[in-house]
Amino acid sequence: MIPRTLRIAGMLLVAAQIGCSETAPPDPVTTSVPAVQASPTDTPPTLTPPEPTTAPPTPSPSPVPIAYITTPCPVTLGNGSTPPLESPSPGFHGNGELWTRLWDEGTVMFVPGGPGNVAWGRLKSMAMGFEWWRGVTGTLTIRGRRLDAPAPPLRSQVHGGYGSIGFQPAKVLFPTEGCWEVTGSVGDASLTFITLVELGSEGLASIAPAESVSGIPLLAWNANSGRYEARPVDPSTGRDLPDRVPIGAGGELGFAWYNAFSQDGRKFASFEAKGERVCWDFGGGSGLCGTNEAVLHLIDLQNWTGITAPLPSNGRAVLFTYSPDSTRVALTYLRRSDDGKQQKNTLMVFDAATGDVLSQTDLAFKPSLLEYGSEGSELIVYGAAEGPVIRVSKPGPPQLLLLDAATLQVNWERKFPDLVSGYWCVTNCELELQHRDYVNWEPAVILSDDQRKLYIVHAADDRITTVDLDDRTLQETEIRVARSWMERLLDLTAGVVEAKGWPEGVTRAAALSPDGARLYVLTHETRAFRSESGTLLRTLPGSLGLRVIHVKTGRVTSTRDTEADEIRFTPDGKHLLLDSRDGSSTMLEILDAESLDSVATLGQWRVRLARDLAGEPIMLATRALEETTTRFAVLDPETFEVVESWLGPNRAYWVAPWP
Repeated sequence: MIPRTLRIAGMLLVAAQIGCSETAPPDPVTTSVPAVQASPTDTPPTLTPPEPTTAPPTPSPSPVPIAYITTPCPVTLGNGSTPPLESPSPGFHGNGELWTRLWDEGTVMFVPGGPGNVAWGRLKSMAMGFEWWRGVTGTLTIRGRRLDAPAPPLRSQVHGGYGSIGFQPAKVLFPTEGCWEVTGSVGDASLTFITLVELGSEGLASIAPAESVSGIPLLAWNANSGRYEARPVDPSTGRDLPDRVPIGAGGELGFAWYNAFSQDGRKFASFEAKGERVCWDFGGGSGLCGTNEAVLHLIDLQNWTGITAPLPSNGRAVLFTYSPDSTRVALTYLRRSDDGKQQKNTLMVFDAATGDVLSQTDLAFKPSLLEYGSEGSELIVYGAAEGPVIRVSKPGPPQLLLLDAATLQVNWERKFPDLVSGYWCVTNCELELQHRDYVNWEPAVILSDDQRKLYIVHAADDRITTVDLDDRTLQETEIRVARSWMERLLDLTAGVVEAKGWPEGVTRAAALSPDGARLYVLTHETRAFRSESGTLLRTLPGSLGLRVIHVKTGRVTSTRDTEADEIRFTPDGKHLLLDSRDGSSTMLEILDAESLDSVATLGQWRVRLARDLAGEPIMLATRALEETTTRFAVLDPETFEVVESWLGPNRAYWVAPWP
């Protein structure tokens, strides 16, 4: 069964990039170059122009002939020098100050459907992403030249948002094929390699070897059809599995955030927006976008067959869930209300084999959780109603519905009037969006693995609400920090300290231990600083770290400082995965779940715990290099080191189910 604490519908592993700088150095002088074989201590020779000399002017200077190499390109092979925090790989090449990862056999290959991008405009270029690591502080610059024929110098784009040291993705734009020398520099440190650039005609994802390989579904953009397609690949190589034709599985608008797997991992449902895009403004700077045509894709992954079912126009699917027996798919559909002033949320249930609509009903609130109950006889729906003016007015109190899974009739309903939740404007709400002051309170809502209990960790106070879904009962538990007698004595004698700022919002994220005994809670707080007249001066976000809370007593048993935003368990429950995201920078820290000691750290990798098509657990990762290239990898689930990796297009994503 798939742990509900880990299942996030359509969670995608995509790293954002912000900002870039492009450089194009002047034409260098080209000379002949001997063949190079890199070693762990040697680097390819750096070709530099001769030292300038001063000589009397001559009336007619004779041009100096340029010698190009005529032998095969002396490509650089990786010397095995591994960057900090990375797993060893034969493709790594470095000198202790700078590192990069070289292509197999020293050849950068551009092929249709593969990584990189070929542009045939005024400035012809073949753009490919490269991974760099800086052991010295500074900005990376890249220059290069062709060694075997005349050519313009290469250009580069170095993406911002990655700090002044450590990992740095960049894009190299080769103007032609051929043998190229590339040099990366940070201050006085530099690293040079030679690579062969070729333009191929066949895709990298050719048919896999004849032996049986258990694949992983990959969603990849097909530019010819204008949509995303699902295709099973060998996770170690990225090659297509034999006899598996790609199946349409999503459109460009909001395709991948809205999908789900059945609990056995054998079926997959996704939303595809088609046709003309339409957006509506609800006022207050909020709107809704949809298309005039949409379909639901239902794919049988074992038999590799698929069907489509029509969906209402002018909206989009948001939440998906399969019934425990995989025969039904429930989803919530968001669209504009008939008066055009509000959003309309509809719950729909489909036959997973035929695509027929079995039942549907309108919801009076915006759902944020949708799951089937433990026996599949009920649907669990949690959410809150939007205010009169969406994202300006305060939302209504959260509420919980238990619906009959067949008829969608309400079996039980409960509202939480004391639970502060939502995002709304508090001051200057009549002004333009940039002048308003907002608050945001996000409780953590977690469903137990057996779907019998719902846990709500309040955002506005230290409290846990436990809902027993079988008994229809609620229990409130105060979160308590164990303190010594001296700390309690100081509390009694301490004076009042004037606060410098006060909370404008708290966001919680949580994971439930496999035995259901402990909650692991991350808290982020935003504090506001105002003048004496109440004018907002600034807001300051900050992390309050990780707390481990005993569910029944509310006692905090351990804590750890962290800036992480998301938390989840590995399938065996032995480790915690803590994701931190700051702009385009990503960090994953793996902790021992009992001691909270750090086990490993993965910089810039986005990791997914998954299951292949044979049902075996697998740990997958992606690292986006630039807008056309992504590195895909398989990690060792014990050591968290990269076992296999390959380059693919950026608009491609793992879509394997959680175990």
